Amino acid sequence: MVPNRELALQIKEMIVSMGEYLRYSVKTCIGGDSMSYEASKLRKNPQIIVGTPGRVADHLSRGNINTSYLNMLVLDEADELFGKSFQDKVKQIFQAVPSNIQVAMFYTTMSSKCLENTKNFMRDPVVISTKYREILSENIKQYYIDVVEEAGRCCGLENVLERTKQLESNLKYIVYTSQKKSVDFLQSDLKEKKFDVIGLVTILYCLIDLL
Repeated sequence: MVPNRELALQIKEMIVSMGEYLRYSVKTCIGGDSMSYEASKLRKNPQIIVGTPGRVADHLSRGNINTSYLNMLVLDEADELFGKSFQDKVKQIFQAVPSNIQVAMFYTTMSSKCLENTKNFMRDPVVISTKYREILSENIKQYYIDVVEEAGRCCGLENVLERTKQLESNLKYIVYTSQKKSVDFLQSDLKEKKFDVIGLVTILYCLIDLL
């Protein structure tokens, strides 16, 4: 469960991409789509449902989701879901799902009041917190290249790859970019320079894996 339609669609795309060969059946419950269309898909008991609180609550109240098949309830951006805008719908959903369902919550920040409320829905929860690490591994070398013009980026990247390859021939690299077109451009350009390169693109992130 997520707080908005856009995030639901992104998560669905990611699940479909990751589970291409596992053949997961994924359906969305989000505002803007036909209730009757979604209901027809939900009655087929998909393995994964990604939705927003209001629409999921509506489908549960109408009996379109078979709760006996539910094993896990995941709340992404839980700090938003337990805010004033969604908390009533979230409570309604918890009342409709099996009491023994496994619950996982992911959040960046959560007020003490919201954390207290989660005790009503979780049994002996385990809290896993991650903190920003200021000190990187000693095995990671960092480089900074000051590029004035856009066209210089590719040349700078090629120089780094060439120099590090000379030091150790079996090195591998992952290059992240912010846009799909950047992945396509770098993949084409580096292939011309005889690099063995694969471009991977999803709706959430872009990367190039240099083998």
